[in-house]
Amino acid sequence: MKVSFRSSPFSSRQLSWTDLETTIVETRGKARHDHGAKNGNSKRPKKAADEEGAKRSKKAEDDLNEVLSSGEHKEQKGSLGRKQKDEKSETESEHEMAISDEPAAAAAAAEELAQLVDELMKNVTVEELKTFLQENKLYTLGLDNEIYERSADALLFGPCAECGVCGGGLQYAGQWVDTHEPKTRPLLRRQKFLSGMTLVLAGRMARRQDTMKAEIAKYGGTVAPHVRPGVSAVLCNDSEVSAGASSKTTEALELRIPLCREKWLEDSIEKKKALPLHSYNIAGQVEGKEDDIPWDQREPEEEVAVASMAELKLVGKRGVYKDSNLEEKGGKIYEANDIIYNCVFSLYAIMQLIEVDGIKTGDGEGQKLYLYFKEGRVGDVKSNREALDLQDSTEAALQNFIELFENLTGNDFQAWELEKFLRKKPGKYAPLDMSPGVDVRAGGLGVRQLETAAARCHLDPRLVETLKILLSQEVYRLAMTELGLDAPDLPTGNLTVWHVNFCRKLLDEFGEYLKRGDKDVDRKARFCLDFSNKWFSMLHSLRPVIIDSFHLLAELGAAKLETVRDISYVSRLIGDISGGTVDDPISKCYKKMGCEMTALDREGEDFKMIEKYFTTTMDPLKEADGRHAPAQEYNCLIEDALMIKSKAAPSFDQMKKMPNKILLWYGMRTSNLLACMSRGFEPAITEIPGMPGYCFGRGYYCSDAACKAAKYGFTAVNRADGFAVLAVVSLGKRILEGTQPEKDVREYENSKKGIKILGKRTPDEEGFFKYKGDITVPCGPLKDSDVEGAIFDYNEYVVYDANQVNTVETLTYL
Repeated sequence: MKVSFRSSPFSSRQLSWTDLETTIVETRGKARHDHGAKNGNSKRPKKAADEEGAKRSKKAEDDLNEVLSSGEHKEQKGSLGRKQKDEKSETESEHEMAISDEPAAAAAAAEELAQLVDELMKNVTVEELKTFLQENKLYTLGLDNEIYERSADALLFGPCAECGVCGGGLQYAGQWVDTHEPKTRPLLRRQKFLSGMTLVLAGRMARRQDTMKAEIAKYGGTVAPHVRPGVSAVLCNDSEVSAGASSKTTEALELRIPLCREKWLEDSIEKKKALPLHSYNIAGQVEGKEDDIPWDQREPEEEVAVASMAELKLVGKRGVYKDSNLEEKGGKIYEANDIIYNCVFSLYAIMQLIEVDGIKTGDGEGQKLYLYFKEGRVGDVKSNREALDLQDSTEAALQNFIELFENLTGNDFQAWELEKFLRKKPGKYAPLDMSPGVDVRAGGLGVRQLETAAARCHLDPRLVETLKILLSQEVYRLAMTELGLDAPDLPTGNLTVWHVNFCRKLLDEFGEYLKRGDKDVDRKARFCLDFSNKWFSMLHSLRPVIIDSFHLLAELGAAKLETVRDISYVSRLIGDISGGTVDDPISKCYKKMGCEMTALDREGEDFKMIEKYFTTTMDPLKEADGRHAPAQEYNCLIEDALMIKSKAAPSFDQMKKMPNKILLWYGMRTSNLLACMSRGFEPAITEIPGMPGYCFGRGYYCSDAACKAAKYGFTAVNRADGFAVLAVVSLGKRILEGTQPEKDVREYENSKKGIKILGKRTPDEEGFFKYKGDITVPCGPLKDSDVEGAIFDYNEYVVYDANQVNTVETLTYL
């Protein structure tokens, strides 16, 4: 279900034309008289007002005519009801600017026009104003802010008369211009220091985007919905970049468009002039650095900005490393006897045997074999070791490759490749086990492919909107950036099942050690250091830390591994669809997913039930940057809902036979959703005491609070794009309740009993109702539970059998 986060949502009322006229006349009647005194007679737009509005309009015009008859005005071009002058004077004034003689009056008029623009933005839609302009024979094309300003100008001064030269109308393009020639005719001199600037707002800001758009329009700027050549700057919060660049910030960096802090707008308004963009340019800080500075020595914002511009250099086991420059010459990874001669090591080193066809070597095999090797730190151009050596023969190439592997790891190459036998040696590398496919960060749909692919897809447009997100490279790039796993030299999003399981064993072993509570401080420090070295050897991070607590184990261990597991699954599922959109890649991937998606009727019972459940159990969400802005509170609005029938989950008919069924929320990153839809839910990857989602072992965790699921549904920190899943869960015949495990969690796992973990807040049971027979919907307003010893904010439910969980809806919120 699609929902919208807003800091303080406003309610827009639909105004009829009568309402619009009445509102404007009531608030602008006297101003119209004042403008008439200076700018000539003004005629009302052609739509009739209501009786009260007509009276006020008539009085304003009578007052205006009285002023006109007294001669206390000056004729101006660009206002309705102009008095005809003799032919000579009319010709002379044909192209003169209509400017108020009194600067104070001009300033007041400009301010009033700006206020009217704000008023229209709050109460009238763009489509309504286009109808208004059309009926008054005014220009209807342009960006939204241009439509609002053009309409406000017409309401205050009346629509322009026909051009005396060509008979055409006047068009508004920041100023009124003749249609037959581009000479400008401003109605008033107004200080608009953002005039000519086109800005894009990216991500969540410290202030509401609606407010910022209105300010930009007020001072003459234009707000564009998308990044394109010609955009002056992209405004965003620092955290928008530090948490992982969005598609807008990524495109800005690619096009070399300034990526500026939102404070630029605030300071420019305060100074009443457009301040230099470079002083606020986040990307400029990155571009000013030398390329040979290692990423781990950069500031976090710089590191993320560089990562967003970086191309993924290695996409998988069969991918030729970009820096070898052999891919463009047709180079391929050498394969023989079920072995692919390509190895990559975290922290990091790369070795590949690359063949280039077409040239005879000494042994007459008609190919060139190169041994490529690179070692060092990400971004450390000067200090990295790199070599590309042409091999004398295939036999020599294989021997050199094997010797290099054994020197780097201290392990036998054949035992690793064929049996996955490896012992991590001190001071030696551990290889990453790559899948042969393409990392979805390179194989998914690129930013510029999305709209074209969507246009060529024949599926329901509402399905396409969701699939477009789930198949895009950006979703997975952002997730990996947030988790600090975005080094472009390593295909961390394309690892094998074996590699994920090996990492899971490391988590289990270390978790068991922490549970024993070693009192020897020095021994614990050594053990934690040893585990951390192993962990970051298997999952490369630019900023490794010592993991010495359950909290860090959950955040830097379990959560990262679950995301890598699911992204790697997606990489294997969809393959490489980045090549083109002619063959409808979205539909092809949909068929591979193994699930059926159906858009729910927004007026139907199911949609309304979900909407009620969602809003009733939604506490306000808070998100704090921690450095740049105080915590902000957000509300959540439902946008869309899709029914999901996955072949990997039990059918609804099977679920009907099970006891104690309840409808619950399940939250996850957007990067994890496609894997869940295709293969079904995955249990928690390990047990971590005291941590939500892990404390009761390898179970399936859900909640009766939509806000809890929403917190897990973010694509990246400070970004409100995400999904939540609503599922029918059978808790079994016997339900255990408590705040934490009372015994070894393996006993719970073996018994397959349902667990309810009591939280500090719980839905009011008076709001509960039944859905489709006997499915309980805990739809009561959230209240304090008064449960002693509760360690989690909201209730959690845990089951241990995948057959007890059935996906019903997938909910998206943007």
